[in-house]
Amino acid sequence: MSPVEEPPDFLRGLDAARVVSERVKAVVSAYDVTEVAWIPVGVVTPSARTSQYWLVHYPRLREVFDLETTTFGPSGLPIRWVIDLEQVQELPVFMVPGPLAETFLVHAEVKDALLAAGVTGMDVRRTRT
Repeated sequence: MSPVEEPPDFLRGLDAARVVSERVKAVVSAYDVTEVAWIPVGVVTPSARTSQYWLVHYPRLREVFDLETTTFGPSGLPIRWVIDLEQVQELPVFMVPGPLAETFLVHAEVKDALLAAGVTGMDVRRTRT
């Protein structure tokens, strides 16, 4: 498969589901052995080649927002969210619950390991804490 045809390591699936490559799974699994459930999926390239990918699923919802500083809209959904560091201290990898599920958050050492592994399709930004 040519590099142009190779899907990136981070993909957005239906309903903003986070789909990742084996390379991302290997890095994340070294840090998160209890929270994430990996669901196998196939990604089909334009030339009809199927690659093994993984749907990142967190079956146990965690409260990760700082409720005093996060701004919530009338629907109860966060408009401007702030992460509570105390609540995520033991979670090296987590996702923002609800409609923002495509947001995959990691501690700095996990980010560094993902970058060192050369993953593609990753958008690195500092989050509000």
